[in-house]
Amino acid sequence: MTRLLVSPRWAPNAPPLWFGEVRESTAQPPAVSLLAFTGAGRSAGELFDEAALQDVPVESDDQIGAFRWYPATGEADQLYVHPDWRRRHVAASLLAAAELLSVARDWPRFWADGQRTELGEQARNARTWSQRTAELTHLHPPMTPGEA
Repeated sequence: MTRLLVSPRWAPNAPPLWFGEVRESTAQPPAVSLLAFTGAGRSAGELFDEAALQDVPVESDDQIGAFRWYPATGEADQLYVHPDWRRRHVAASLLAAAELLSVARDWPRFWADGQRTELGEQARNARTWSQRTAELTHLHPPMTPGEA
């Protein structure tokens, strides 16, 4: 079994996350999503492909975060953390785990264009990831329904 073990120095207060990998090979361009979960009897760092994830007793409502990117170029597309799990280093842990997966598969490093939500812009300015992101060019609305 593959494990994505994130150093506590990258996400010091993150819960013990395990992950599901969903490949969108028919998307244009092809994309990968790394889904984050906690609990369900799984150990921190465990990685399940889409087929193996079907055998784990979780539903989409149990997902606490997700990161989607294009592995051919390394371009980040979306990063989302459920509101109940924000400010607990889930995003940092997800990004670090996805980076480990990309390195293991010899995919390009992540980078992001200038399109973000307000929370994404705050995170970009507070983290060392800013050197791999373009300046803000377009502010998207929040990804969580009902948030202003």
